[in-house]
Amino acid sequence: GAKGEIHRIIRRLAAEGVSVLLISSELPELMALAHRIGVFREGRLAGVVDAATAREEEILRLALPEAETKERAAAAAAPRAASGAGRALRWLASQREASIALFVALLALVLGVTTPSFATLDNLNGILVNTSITIIGALGITLVIIAGSIDISIGAILGAAAVAAGMADQHGWPVALVAVAPLALGVGLAVANAALSVFGRVHAIVITLGTLSIYRALLIEVTGGKWLVNLSSRVTAFGQSAPLGIPILLLASLSAVAAVHGLLRWTVTGRRLYVLGGAAASAEVLGVYPRTVLPVAFGLCGLLLGLAGLLHAGHYGQVQTNAGVGFELQA
Repeated sequence: GAKGEIHRIIRRLAAEGVSVLLISSELPELMALAHRIGVFREGRLAGVVDAATAREEEILRLALPEAETKERAAAAAAPRAASGAGRALRWLASQREASIALFVALLALVLGVTTPSFATLDNLNGILVNTSITIIGALGITLVIIAGSIDISIGAILGAAAVAAGMADQHGWPVALVAVAPLALGVGLAVANAALSVFGRVHAIVITLGTLSIYRALLIEVTGGKWLVNLSSRVTAFGQSAPLGIPILLLASLSAVAAVHGLLRWTVTGRRLYVLGGAAASAEVLGVYPRTVLPVAFGLCGLLLGLAGLLHAGHYGQVQTNAGVGFELQA
């Protein structure tokens, strides 16, 4: 009945001289209502037919891939016949990161020519180790951004996680608890951000701007504004050891990259982040709601920030009260 009423409205508007664009995948509906039917296939207009004289078979033939003419098939095959180098260049040009990759490659080339010590394994190892903590933090905020939100308190969360690791060490906690404390605190603070934003119906940038100051103030209050120094091997093992000769910071960052890639590429949770961030209104139609997805995104971000905080404390063997300041921009 509802569809019949919609059809009557369409016919009345058309009779009054209004142009109506009707999009439908139901052929009987199109044949009954339209004057002309344009058939789209794979993003292109495959053909336009007169609804009064066209047959359903003709329309279906246009809609199916088999309807491609020999000329179009040959045109489509021509790029595939190009050289491997040409295909690689076209693929690179189609990537959004191509300009960044090209810039980095040129920069590395220039530095390699002008600075002999740059193009060495030791230097590459140093660069990777020194950026490992930033990489892990960047992975965390990536999950939140993909889900269509933001968290600018991540520097404060990293600092709080580092303090948690340092204080757990100073209180003589076992190694397992020293590792778990910053992870749990990171998750807790990040999920609190998500809950305040989602259930308080306030944009995350406003919430996290506030919690940035709150978490930083609490960090200074807990430490009394004093650095945590001379941390023991319970903490430094997480930042300075090198199992099998590979720095643990490098192992941690590469493992985090692989884990986040796997989460986003091959899990339902990862796809939901993309769905919500792509179109929130459409996501809700599919049953993907901010109240269920954003706490997960923020929680995973907090987990990675907790790991980054633990590695930060272990790498430097001390924790400053301003640890993580400005980290949100780096990440």
